[in-house]
Amino acid sequence: MKKGNKCKAMNILIIGNGYDLSMGLKTSYPDFLDMLEMAKINTLTWPNGEALKLGYKRFPLDYEKESTYLDFCNSVGQVYAEEFRKIAEESFWAQHFIETRLDIGDKWLNLEEEIKRVIDIVVANQNASRGRIRGPIEIKTLNRWASNRGLNLEKEGFKKCFEVLKRDLDVMIRALEIYMDAYINKQETSLPNDLDNKKFDKLLSFNYTSTYANATDISHFSNPSKDFCYVHGKADIDGNHIERRMVLGFDDHYKTDAKTVLEKVPFEKYYQRIVNRTDNNYMDWLKDIDAGEPSTVTIYGHSLAPSDGDILKQFIDNKNVKTDIYYLDEEDRAMKVQNLAVILEPQRLIELSGPTPQVDWKEITKRS
Repeated sequence: MKKGNKCKAMNILIIGNGYDLSMGLKTSYPDFLDMLEMAKINTLTWPNGEALKLGYKRFPLDYEKESTYLDFCNSVGQVYAEEFRKIAEESFWAQHFIETRLDIGDKWLNLEEEIKRVIDIVVANQNASRGRIRGPIEIKTLNRWASNRGLNLEKEGFKKCFEVLKRDLDVMIRALEIYMDAYINKQETSLPNDLDNKKFDKLLSFNYTSTYANATDISHFSNPSKDFCYVHGKADIDGNHIERRMVLGFDDHYKTDAKTVLEKVPFEKYYQRIVNRTDNNYMDWLKDIDAGEPSTVTIYGHSLAPSDGDILKQFIDNKNVKTDIYYLDEEDRAMKVQNLAVILEPQRLIELSGPTPQVDWKEITKRS
């Protein structure tokens, strides 16, 4: 976008999962785990192509979740519903997530943090066990799961163990893709009040869904393939999975003392983004920002989690960018400020929040 010798100022929208949640969409990890759990414990029949419940493998009944699961199955169709059910029944990660949430007695389980916890346990056990795959309950469960599939991890060692965990994580991501594309993307939404009637030049999405594009007129985007960036991959159940597969992992390289551990690399976001060839159009935008007129960034529905800080920092801590960050309430604002302090360092955050702030905070307008 050139204007004379300078690049034209851009108006960039950055969204996280809070955007979809504000639309009333069930895109949280607990929502997804609910469907995995329902798929595992329900048996269905498909008369005339419509999903009907046959049996329930565990009590007590949860009629609300069951109803949502039937809606999900009828939305995605029999082929994808059966694929989803098979993953729920056979995937180590799916089973581990479901059982862990039941054990902790808490509705919320962050899949990214749980993946990191399990991988850290396996790495620590590898370092302490002289190559013998033994140790905490997570490793014993993995051994039993692998044994049921004809794999002897005790015999084949830790290298095979990490390979199995990564391969099965890809299977789990496929279930997440079915949920997001064949279910969530089909639901009608409208733009939040604060974004309605606003035109943006670029969209940087940390979501798997295409809900923003579905809810707005994208004709003013000059080139959506370049103007949209799904940095963690875009859910597309029928798409090309050699490229742009979805990212699900962790990243703690924002920590100053973080070290690169070979076995953990395949489970980290930066690695998956490179290997999966997810969108990186934002890098070109940053070059245009540096060479152009002052630009505006609007962040909506993103927690500013430090694990995404490597990307967010390049926009927020850019002398040529004014950033507006939307928050839900004072508690949400405080959490975002705390996360931003980790990303930027406290002194830099203070400077950007000075008398003429580069970072401004805006409360989300509640829907009437």
